[in-house]
Amino acid sequence: MTSSAKKSLRSEAKKDLKTKIYNDIITTEYLLKEDDDIMKMMNEHKSNEPEFKREYLSAFKKYISGEWEEAILIFRKCRELNPEDGPVRTLIHYVESHN
Repeated sequence: MTSSAKKSLRSEAKKDLKTKIYNDIITTEYLLKEDDDIMKMMNEHKSNEPEFKREYLSAFKKYISGEWEEAILIFRKCRELNPEDGPVRTLIHYVESHN
């Protein structure tokens, strides 16, 4: 699969996820607490500290709801708590380059 095809699939998945959240089919809290893929990602990295999880959840909620200016500030705090966290670094980079 080409990188553009993968990007298209990710874009469609994100669009579908946003639709489900906006239509109250699922919540971001559910995703972070119940979704197998996200739970696996959260458990595999070393930032399982309660403070990190709380901040990440807050930032992710703001990110999904389009409040990127607030989300980036909280993601940066997450980066201070764990500078090597890949998802946080990726989300910071994405928001900085698209906002």
